[in-house]
Amino acid sequence: MKVGIYYFRTLYTQSAASLSVGKLSNKLLNNGYEVNLFLLNQSNIYDNIFNLKNVENLDCLIYKCNYKDFEFGIKFFKKIYEKYHKKIFLTGVFACLNKNRIEEKYSFLKIFNLLNDEDINLTFPYVATKIQKETVICNVDREIELNEHSKYINIELTNSCNKKCEFCHINLLNHTKIDKNIYELVNEIESLIKCNKRFFIFNDCIFWTGEQDNEKILEFCKEVKRRKLVFSFYIYLSLTPLIPDKLLKELKDIGLVRVFFGVENISSDFSNHYLKFLSTQNTERMIQKLNACKISYHIGFILFYKQVSYNSLLDNLNYLRTLGKLFRLGIIIEKLRILPHTKDACYLTENKDKIDMAYNYNFDDEKVEKIFNNLTHLFKNINIRNFEQFFNGISLAESLLIRYNKYDSYKKELNDYYNLKIDVNNKLYDIIIDIIEKDEINEDHINEIKLLYSASEINYTFFFKKLLTLDFDIFSMIPHGQETLNLW
Repeated sequence: MKVGIYYFRTLYTQSAASLSVGKLSNKLLNNGYEVNLFLLNQSNIYDNIFNLKNVENLDCLIYKCNYKDFEFGIKFFKKIYEKYHKKIFLTGVFACLNKNRIEEKYSFLKIFNLLNDEDINLTFPYVATKIQKETVICNVDREIELNEHSKYINIELTNSCNKKCEFCHINLLNHTKIDKNIYELVNEIESLIKCNKRFFIFNDCIFWTGEQDNEKILEFCKEVKRRKLVFSFYIYLSLTPLIPDKLLKELKDIGLVRVFFGVENISSDFSNHYLKFLSTQNTERMIQKLNACKISYHIGFILFYKQVSYNSLLDNLNYLRTLGKLFRLGIIIEKLRILPHTKDACYLTENKDKIDMAYNYNFDDEKVEKIFNNLTHLFKNINIRNFEQFFNGISLAESLLIRYNKYDSYKKELNDYYNLKIDVNNKLYDIIIDIIEKDEINEDHINEIKLLYSASEINYTFFFKKLLTLDFDIFSMIPHGQETLNLW
């Protein structure tokens, strides 16, 4: 039986490939299904024409959706069902959380949980002997990654989380726990290095959760050193507890160059409502630790949520300015998603024309509502994803240059970058505060934003031109912030 698994890129700071799709494909291959993977594209119709050209030869199709692509993607699969009468399966976190609404509107779909092995085996039971596929590496089908010319790739050690944040989906789904032993993990890294991958993005919710993980992490570092593997990697950490300096240094020594952690918000009302421990002191201590090791960092932050007050909003904007992270415009224009089956879901207003209800609420504070609308309108005048990449990309490049002893050749460019970043951060704050105080957007605001975008784009272009020319290996380790694969 021939199966096609289709999906759109989700995160632009990682590989275009979906780790969960790769694992699903391997499970179906084990049950005797012939599987191919296809990456669709919301902004390039020709990619979709190519990837859907042989759909009539498939016995069934699986669409792994997310909230950003569902309304776009479902139209393709509805048409395929009507034209070719194929079995269509839907999966992914968004599909599972909205199962009843989706099945009511699209009765031709069958939804299953790709994170649960039992549900996968019930939906796709054993039909034949295991099919061997050369793109399967350590139980993950890497068909997409092996066709991508970049050197970054997603990987995981575990898939569970010991936190209970109310705004997160992780604990809302019944998923099969994954906890690889260190030898399995390092074997996988070694195999992928042989496929010319050099930058590993760990998708673990929290790579180190506390002292109970110390032995495992030290074993990981020891085994990498024993095999003399050279690579770089990126992990997610929590601010509670803070990772010990000694452990951070061990990870740095084997290639850690970037850490993501969730600051989320500095207001006590947010902390109490969403069960997220917040501490500016812990944030500052984490940043100090990372700066001391010359490891770059990326933060999660939630500026707009239903209960946010005007004063709290101003405090958090000021804090983002202090952190130098106002270039993260996605934080500003995307309000918190209220998920189904959470305590705030009762505030969502019904809209039968759409499946996703997560943004269907108003802020409690009318002044906040007006600010959000004004800022959203302002930043629609530029490409926000590109703007963030102009800073995230160079920040990661700096850590990689340090890692591979290439930093000295880029001192001037990095000094220019930091001066620009400070200037952009301060001007963004001034523009935002001016809009808040005047309660309106004018042409001057729009023109200033476009000028900041242009200056950042030019700086990024010439930095990466030099990186491409002198250090292609490092250039190709950096996610490029676009929906398409790297196919240079």
